Amino acid sequence: MTLCPYCNSDNPKIITTVVDIFKDTYHLTECLSCNILFISPQPTDEQLEKAYSEDYYGAGSEEKFNDSIIVKAINFFSKQRARRLLSHIKKSDATILDWGCGNGRFLENINKLNTKTDLIGIEINKKTVERSSARLGNKAKIYHTNNPANLLPHSTCDAIACIHVFEHIPNPKNTIACFSSLLREGGVLMLVIPNISSWQAKIFDKNWFHLDIPRHIHFFPPKILIRELEKNGFKLISTRTFDTEQNPYGALQSTLNKILKKRNVLYEALKGNKTYADNYFPFAVFLMKLFWLASLPFFIITDAFASLFKKGATVELIFKKSLINS
Repeated sequence: MTLCPYCNSDNPKIITTVVDIFKDTYHLTECLSCNILFISPQPTDEQLEKAYSEDYYGAGSEEKFNDSIIVKAINFFSKQRARRLLSHIKKSDATILDWGCGNGRFLENINKLNTKTDLIGIEINKKTVERSSARLGNKAKIYHTNNPANLLPHSTCDAIACIHVFEHIPNPKNTIACFSSLLREGGVLMLVIPNISSWQAKIFDKNWFHLDIPRHIHFFPPKILIRELEKNGFKLISTRTFDTEQNPYGALQSTLNKILKKRNVLYEALKGNKTYADNYFPFAVFLMKLFWLASLPFFIITDAFASLFKKGATVELIFKKSLINS
């Protein structure tokens, strides 16, 4: 039995069983001691190598998706998120770390909004580091590492963004400690994670798009993550579960996952992964796209309703590192 990756206890409860896109089987398991969820068994190095192959990052040289409309939409939402982060930072020349910076789009949008910021990005994939470095040039420092504490001094950052990355990291306890170490007093932490407590997660169960097993190896219910960060000296200042970038598409793909034999067919097709969707004719993929467009207004409305109860499929949490004397 796999021990809890957060508290190391052996007190598990299997919630559901999931077969991933590589036909490997995992159990989504709840730790009854600390209440986080995680997958068991933990993926092997070989399984992770397959999961993070070039297909995961998209076939294009810079973009994850081939469709220019999707790229423009992603850029729009990225800029809105950059604005929200900057609104909580008082310094114009702040040092901002994007933990898992991908192709560098988020850092690029921060730079467009405030050219005085000192930008740092980290990534574990060498080719992705090359992508983000090519995009940003001398506007940011991009490092190939999974542990920025080995590169950056204590209290380096005024803000850290960790956007759909935290759930990928094997040791969440060490990661939270690293957030605290790297942030200055009063610094801002933006975390965006799948909301395992969402209505989407409950309705679609093993077919939920945002499970993304084996890449997502643990899931913190928002109230549990807030509790643990508060223990580490953070104060919650903003919660947002309405996300038209992620949540409506998540509902659409989860619906398709219930219907089709393969998981995430449309998602992989949109990334240009022709090998995975090879047994689906282009016309079938075209029909999936039409279904997406037709269902989009409905899923936006349902996401807005879910967000009223903080049950949206993803959640953006913004914390401030408490001042010593506060």
